[in-house]
Amino acid sequence: MDLEARIAKARKLYNARLQESPEREGKIKKDYNDFLYALTSYREGKTIAFIASEIGRSRCTVYSWLKHAFPMHLIDKTKGAKKIDKKKLVKSKRFAYVLGFYQARARKIDRNDLSIKSCKPATLDSFVENMRFLFGDVRVQKKNSIYHIGYSSTRLMEFIKEITEDNTRIPDYISRNKGFIQAYLRGFFDSRLSITHTRITIKSSRFTREHPIAFVSKKNQQLLLQIRNALADLGICCSSYEKVLIIRRLKDIERFLRLGLVSNPKYARLNKLYTNHIELMKVDKNGEFEKVLEEIDKEKKDCQVKQQRKPILSC
Repeated sequence: MDLEARIAKARKLYNARLQESPEREGKIKKDYNDFLYALTSYREGKTIAFIASEIGRSRCTVYSWLKHAFPMHLIDKTKGAKKIDKKKLVKSKRFAYVLGFYQARARKIDRNDLSIKSCKPATLDSFVENMRFLFGDVRVQKKNSIYHIGYSSTRLMEFIKEITEDNTRIPDYISRNKGFIQAYLRGFFDSRLSITHTRITIKSSRFTREHPIAFVSKKNQQLLLQIRNALADLGICCSSYEKVLIIRRLKDIERFLRLGLVSNPKYARLNKLYTNHIELMKVDKNGEFEKVLEEIDKEKKDCQVKQQRKPILSC
């Protein structure tokens, strides 16, 4: 039976239920409209998680509708998907990156939905690329400011919820391994890092220096403390104020960049601020560059004065 025939059958069932229970017309009509929307949306490529969130239904309900409308081998990202290989995931730095990226954005972990909130597309690209490497085909659907991620494995979110203790800690197997913790932190900072600068001017110079600052703000203070400890283990000192973690010292920012704990485009921006600041410090240490410019200005003025005093020859 093709899809159109199944929709026609659902229409007949809808009319029969209306005749049996006219007092329930509102609910029956909503069920039918949601059913049609789920079928057409899935055929357009939307994920089950996205469809369920739009119509306010559980993923199990949407799956059961699709199961009766499509051949089983065409339905993925649901109960029919393959189970995750936990042993393979815990050996993958890509999964450590994915975990760090997701934990940076999540508050509480939903067992039934992988979603990333308020994230720029350029920032999300690296997360999706690693998800595709791990799980094959990955679908991304945006609703308002939330990206819903569809993937071809089951029980992933339950596994993440379990090993992170509901997003309150970094898994032990990651924190004990330097390579894994660096991949995890790269994902975390790619997802959440903010970059700014403060303007400073030393007393003997008129040049303003832009001192780079990297910081992360997150309400989950338990996880933020774990991130701070992980950075300390890597030799990076940072300060924290309530729900904000700040990397301010130049030598810490230099080590942060050297260890590759953030990727482009954030790496490029932070590195540019750091490099410009260091170069200006070299040429203007203790106001030396200012003195050189003053000497140049003085020579220019002396030259102009000499030219003005030069006699004008007449014929």
